[in-house]
Amino acid sequence: METFIVPAPWDLRGDSIIQILLIPYEKVRHLLPQGYHVWSVGRMTMGALMWVHYTHSPVGPYEEFIFLPARVTFGKKTGYYMSHIWVNSVASLESGRSNWWIPKRLGTMTYTKKGSKVHATLSETELPLVALDASIPVLVPPVPMHSSVFSMPLIQEHDGNHLYVPYGGWGWVRPVKACFTIENPTVVPVPPQSRRLPAIWLGNFRMHFPVGMPTE
Repeated sequence: METFIVPAPWDLRGDSIIQILLIPYEKVRHLLPQGYHVWSVGRMTMGALMWVHYTHSPVGPYEEFIFLPARVTFGKKTGYYMSHIWVNSVASLESGRSNWWIPKRLGTMTYTKKGSKVHATLSETELPLVALDASIPVLVPPVPMHSSVFSMPLIQEHDGNHLYVPYGGWGWVRPVKACFTIENPTVVPVPPQSRRLPAIWLGNFRMHFPVGMPTE
């Protein structure tokens, strides 16, 4: 069977919409690998919903939807665990699983941007999962942001082994009015008790995904 794995490191470009979530940690603990400790303030942890429109990657353009359920610690590392992610590229799926142990799934995805309006959809085997509608306030000037200011490294698990992925980059940030509609919460298990913080548009970003670092 032919494979489509492009080894790390990867350099990518594109646009994304990110909505930070404050999530009751007891609602997502079951989504985490054994031995991962939830980073929390009170009873809330930090997660995120993300839609990423890659215009350039080692496997060409593709779409990506991500649910990060929690910020976690494992050993001496702190980062985010990526439990649910869909892409519309077989090469991205196979490379993500092989390079960084990211559990990518294949979906049918649409993305359109007309002026300041964005509409995107995700379905799997004809089952609607997510819809995104967003409006970018073009009169608000973008602000440069680097991952040294706000980083979201990953900690992933596979067969009892663990990988730390300190990816980083930079882009231009604007506030955005965004509505992620979870159409099937059984498949995309975002707890309804989650508090959604204001979303951001990260435009024209440059991102570097390095070789993952084994951690204990």
